Amino acid sequence: INKERIADNGVENSSNLRTARASWYGPRFYGKRTANGELFTKSIISFAHKTLPFGTEVKFYYNNKTVIAHCNDKGPYKNRAEFDLSYKTAKILGFSGVKSIKYEILDDSNDQNRTSFANF
Repeated sequence: INKERIADNGVENSSNLRTARASWYGPRFYGKRTANGELFTKSIISFAHKTLPFGTEVKFYYNNKTVIAHCNDKGPYKNRAEFDLSYKTAKILGFSGVKSIKYEILDDSNDQNRTSFANF
């Protein structure tokens, strides 16, 4: 279950910030299961990553916007990107295509009762 909430003021001042390329994916996967078995929908706030464990929470920063999403899929497998964001995650951040974004790994505890946060 995804619930959008204010994460913080969106200021990118953490010493744990990293930079990576991110792409997004969506429509052709709606209604299908992600690698961890979660139903992929247009409104899910999540991402795919090749090595992070399922449930890992990552805070993404782009264009003065932030969103906290959880890892529920494996990939990306094209565009030489490190992250493949769900449509909703990319929309919150305000980007399309492949972009360089900042991110911070918040939690990799595999918590299945996580909440996703967004700051618009």
